[in-house]
Amino acid sequence: MTNNNYLKILLYLKQFEGDGKFHEIESVLGDIDPKEKREIIEELAREDLIYLDGGRTTGLPLMGFGDGRGNIKWIGGNDENSKYIPFSGKLKFKGSKYLKEELEMEDKGKYNIKVEGNSTANVIISSPGATINNKTEIIDKVKHIIETIKNDNTINETEKQDAVNTFTQLESEIQADNPKSVTIDKVLTVGAKIASIGSLVVALTRLLLGH
Repeated sequence: MTNNNYLKILLYLKQFEGDGKFHEIESVLGDIDPKEKREIIEELAREDLIYLDGGRTTGLPLMGFGDGRGNIKWIGGNDENSKYIPFSGKLKFKGSKYLKEELEMEDKGKYNIKVEGNSTANVIISSPGATINNKTEIIDKVKHIIETIKNDNTINETEKQDAVNTFTQLESEIQADNPKSVTIDKVLTVGAKIASIGSLVVALTRLLLGH
């Protein structure tokens, strides 16, 4: 089922995990064909990865009323009386687990990283030469995460230092266009453990995926 569009939606919903609310997800997929968009979203629900709502039109159906003199008045069935409710979703535990497994992919060492403009390609992360064109933005995110960790007084110094070291290592690898799967795996693990950087790590991962 692996598809970058599936991961985009799961990553988007990950940042809201635990808030108990549904969040609109159609816009996450951009301007792709509406039919394809619906198929992607509905498949995520069929696979039991997300709770799903919306994707339907509300309003009055088209109805005609006669006045007894051969005249008919039509109401409903138009844009004024109908409204499309876009799909909204909420991440399930299974979806969160699936997302983590897809992002890690330690056994294959592969991640979807944005390369050469807007194209997306499977890049062997442990291989040199995987040029990352959004390098500056990624490094800025990493630096922000490091500062957030340093200012987090809810974690002990040992955990704090280990986390800082992990993101510092990632920064060095990004600088060298050589991010490694083992480092990204550590980043995901740290992001799951430290609440203050959870959503920041999700945003960072989205950049790496080319979202």
